[in-house]
Amino acid sequence: MPRLYWLAASLLVAITVHVFYVLFVPAMALERQIERVLTAPEAGKFTVLEAGAQAALFPAFPATSVFGICQFDVAEKDVVVNADLPGGFWTLSIYTQTGKTLYVLNDRQSGTNTFSVRLTKASSLLDAFRETADNDIETAGWKVETSVPEGLAVFWLQPQDMLHRPRVAEALARTTCAPAKS
Repeated sequence: MPRLYWLAASLLVAITVHVFYVLFVPAMALERQIERVLTAPEAGKFTVLEAGAQAALFPAFPATSVFGICQFDVAEKDVVVNADLPGGFWTLSIYTQTGKTLYVLNDRQSGTNTFSVRLTKASSLLDAFRETADNDIETAGWKVETSVPEGLAVFWLQPQDMLHRPRVAEALARTTCAPAKS
């Protein structure tokens, strides 16, 4: 009977460790990757990652992938991301500085490859009652409000093969990420 007890206890511990590993390690790994990006010297502007840097930050993705990143801070001013992407599969993911997903958009959801996303500080409930409707959403495309001022916008494009990668990287490099004009 004592053997059965210890076998059941060991099995329970193994299941618990496995569940915690599956639930928490991916989020911690993403948080570490985002911290590395936010401390990089290229932080603060839109950057298309070189193949080596991309492999270090996103090792699970194919080598043909093209990544563009933009660190943002909406504490003082809104940030507008303008993109004119080539046709094909792409994803825009916006994360907080801790790796929590704020917003995700892909080519099928957007219905267009040319768009803008306005990142803005979330207004308090009191401010929401005081403000009138924001009419600039038509020119911005999408508006993402965040209660955390700093974060990272990550574009991921998947070319058909390595021969298309330079052309896709060149197109992604035309993306801008800058403070909004008033």
